[in-house]
Amino acid sequence: MSLAATAAEQFVHQIGTGSVIHNSGELFSDHLVSVQRVLEGWHVGRDLELAGLYHSIYGTEGFQDFCLSLNRRTDVRALIGERAEFVAWVNCVMERVTLDAALDATPGDRWVQARPDVGGKRIPLSEQQFTDLITVHLADWLEQIEREAAKVNERHGWFKRGDAWGYRRHAYRRMAELLQGPALAAYDEVFAREPAHTRHIQQDVTPALLAPIKPKCPKLPFKNITSFTMSAPAGPMGGETKAVDGSHTGSGGKNDYQMETNAGKHQVERDGQADVAQAMKEADASADKVQQFEDKSDPDYKPPADA
Repeated sequence: MSLAATAAEQFVHQIGTGSVIHNSGELFSDHLVSVQRVLEGWHVGRDLELAGLYHSIYGTEGFQDFCLSLNRRTDVRALIGERAEFVAWVNCVMERVTLDAALDATPGDRWVQARPDVGGKRIPLSEQQFTDLITVHLADWLEQIEREAAKVNERHGWFKRGDAWGYRRHAYRRMAELLQGPALAAYDEVFAREPAHTRHIQQDVTPALLAPIKPKCPKLPFKNITSFTMSAPAGPMGGETKAVDGSHTGSGGKNDYQMETNAGKHQVERDGQADVAQAMKEADASADKVQQFEDKSDPDYKPPADA
């Protein structure tokens, strides 16, 4: 495994995903890793495996108990690559009903719509991007559906056990049919275990979260972070970086990330982006403080060309 890959997997744990419970009842960090492993089993390649690991890192229409700031997209791209980050970003910001509509759209005319709270813009998708997206999106649901269906989740309008089986039932089936291969086999295997008494349930629209939530949106990593440095290959992301003490840690084609913990005070700096003074002030007030802020979509980001 490459240094960059190791850093990508380390980072997703260090930003606090292990302190949040996912909708399906397990730790958010465990769910992220499990989706990655599903995709590994489908042999879809490293880009989509990492997209699976980060598939809901910015928060999604159905899960907002944790959301990394969209202002960190550049950092995430440096860790997992443009293709993987684009898929993760779209999966996070889209209105899912627009993805469902795209399933039967004419190839070359597929798009999804971002939610109003993250810009509301239309996001065109090439066929490769569309296939990437439904691959990760389907893997996410197949990984968790049986846990979701085993319990009540009033926040999502699932008031009795088994209701989750009906969530966007036809859309997920269509994704599996379009993908074929291991994805379709996995779909058939999971849904073969659905009880007969829930197979009539159908919920085509993602319900609004019915209970208030308090998202954990880390502007900086949470406590218990250990230092690490990630060096990326030379390229457009390269550039001189400085550690939090102002010393030079890299130059040319390197991206260096250093994270430090000191009695609950957390500092992160990449190319001078982190406001260390503010971070220290906030950490002094409460090391466990949940930082809430408005995510903004990146208007300058352009989807990458077809792979």
